[in-house]
Amino acid sequence: MEPITREIVANWPIQAGETVLLHSDLTRLIRKHRKEVTGTALLDGLLAALIEKLGRAGTLLVPTFNFGWCQGEPFDLQRTPSKMGAFTERARLHRTAQRTPHPVYSFAVIGHHARDFANLGNFTAYGADSPFALLTQLGGKIVVLDLDDQSSMTYYHHVEQQLAVDYRHHKIFSGEYRDDLGKVEERSYSVFVRDLARGIVTDVNRMGELLWDGDVWQGSRPGEGTGLRVASAQRVFDDTAIIIAEGEAAHYLYRVDPSAVDAVRSAVPDDPGAALLRVTQTLYPIHRHLVGHGVRQTLAVLEQALAPSVAQPFSVRSGTPVGDWVVPPEWSCAEAYLIAPDGRKVCDMRWHNLHVVQYSSAVDCSMSLEDIQAHLHSRPDLPDAIPYVTSYYAEAWGFCLTDRQRQQLQPGDYRAVIQSRQVPGELNGLEVVVPGDRSDSVLFSTYICHPSMANNESAGPALVALLAKWADSLVSPQFTYRFLFLPETIGAVAYLATHPRKEAPVAGYQVTCVGDARAWSYLPTRDGNTLTDRMARHVLRHQVGTAGVNWYSWLDRGSDERQWNWPGVDWPIGSIMRSKYGTYPEYHTSLDDFSVVTATGLRESFRVYQRVIQGLESLARWQSTTRGEPQLGRRGLYETTSTTTSWQAGQTLLDVLSYCDGRDTLRIAEAVELPIWEVADILVHLVAQQLVTKFPW
Repeated sequence: MEPITREIVANWPIQAGETVLLHSDLTRLIRKHRKEVTGTALLDGLLAALIEKLGRAGTLLVPTFNFGWCQGEPFDLQRTPSKMGAFTERARLHRTAQRTPHPVYSFAVIGHHARDFANLGNFTAYGADSPFALLTQLGGKIVVLDLDDQSSMTYYHHVEQQLAVDYRHHKIFSGEYRDDLGKVEERSYSVFVRDLARGIVTDVNRMGELLWDGDVWQGSRPGEGTGLRVASAQRVFDDTAIIIAEGEAAHYLYRVDPSAVDAVRSAVPDDPGAALLRVTQTLYPIHRHLVGHGVRQTLAVLEQALAPSVAQPFSVRSGTPVGDWVVPPEWSCAEAYLIAPDGRKVCDMRWHNLHVVQYSSAVDCSMSLEDIQAHLHSRPDLPDAIPYVTSYYAEAWGFCLTDRQRQQLQPGDYRAVIQSRQVPGELNGLEVVVPGDRSDSVLFSTYICHPSMANNESAGPALVALLAKWADSLVSPQFTYRFLFLPETIGAVAYLATHPRKEAPVAGYQVTCVGDARAWSYLPTRDGNTLTDRMARHVLRHQVGTAGVNWYSWLDRGSDERQWNWPGVDWPIGSIMRSKYGTYPEYHTSLDDFSVVTATGLRESFRVYQRVIQGLESLARWQSTTRGEPQLGRRGLYETTSTTTSWQAGQTLLDVLSYCDGRDTLRIAEAVELPIWEVADILVHLVAQQLVTKFPW
């Protein structure tokens, strides 16, 4: 180590035993000392001097961010270089450094807490499971050398994510990942990105000035004196949180660039699959369950996706009897983890929401491996999957982990910590109503209580939101369309209990498991031959072909169609799905991710539901106006020179006309074996030629 580097670091306001996150630009320092030491020696010496000053009890974090993952490049935990400068790359390559696993926002960590940071296994870049959160919990400091806040303070995004700001959203990036053991697999990670569609531009230097004014930043400004400043991570969090809570983020953390809005709008293709995937990815990481903050956070995302459609909130207080049920209390869980006898964490809710049994009771205890097994859940048939387990209506606690992890557990005492609580709150939902020319309604319902599973259920709410937005754009729709976003079972029961006079819809669908592209499935109403069933079968037959459809019976039900169809309710609700719940291997596990859900699957599902609405909108009764076949030729509907092609076209018109005896559009389409949307177009032409009369359905 060069003596000059020890001298430089000696003047920095950090102490032995501290946990320090360092952002740096060493250009000015290298220039200042270039006659005394080479640039390379200075970088190596500074790193050694920092480690020495922090001591055995101290910890150094250096950002090793690399954004190639976002462009589809593979990530190698051991080899992918840092793109944050030569000093950070030296830290990554240090013999004692451990790297945190996020493929975009990783850190090289050296010192006492290196293993704790590396074991975070964070799915999010900035969330409660991230190194930023652990830095704050450890009372750490943020140290910045010769960089302004705009160029260094990624930490602000941690505060923004923790407070669930509405100008950023979760985006999932997936790709090839090689871990520290050389295992290569497809993985997905989340980044809380700015909302490009609103023209959001990160602009945080004004927040930095506030921190200077409040004496949060201590030291020298960039380019002045030592150029080094330091702040408590907790103080930065608290002051930034106040700005967000007071609605001042637009003045201190971001700005809106109108030209960016226009550029984004022109660049985004008119592709519902891409739009749906984005909303699905945003919903995926939210820790939601029956009642609580996660549901409200989910509804906030959906309200934004629904705009400009107006969503009406729906709520019922905890403890309210609804039907044969009672609305449960709100459940929140601050932490949930299991520590092995060697001090290593076996699982942590911050790594994946499914690691804790939903609605677990609070616990902090030590148990032998034999005793703790009764509180562990895994899937031997899927050794790499974390199962989804709930205990909504019975007091219990537990952890979910992969069976591969479970089989490797060693004898000894395990510490189980679940910091949860249940308090009186309210069940929340949303209803969107698109009024039509008639009061007869069509219902689309989906549920919002399943965390961190893509097909079941992040895809359903995303699709229903976009479908509602599309329905709202229809000009003078015939039917009134209702779109419901509710917690499963208890939400539907509560809705029925609080709307006892609501008339049954003429048709409706429970939208679930619509994100994969493997199969098509239809689960019918209890009656099995309602308008809902006939329209679904017709659309599937003509849009995707019957060969690829799994046709289920009412006895295979399992979602909220159970409540809607119940005797005394008698709402004709069916369900068009891709792979039905309970039939695909990843169902109700952590493997239900974005290797299952694709833009293609979402796009195709959306098109099918669009066809359902188009079919319903075309419904009317039709009556022929002539006695005997009309002469099509003199009306320009049939070529006067008859050929095989012209004969077939004319015959199709006559086929449709021959069934215009008061039947509705769907029955005519079924009779002539044509898609209802094509029959509707033919009928428009026939009405124009006064060959049929249209009557209300």
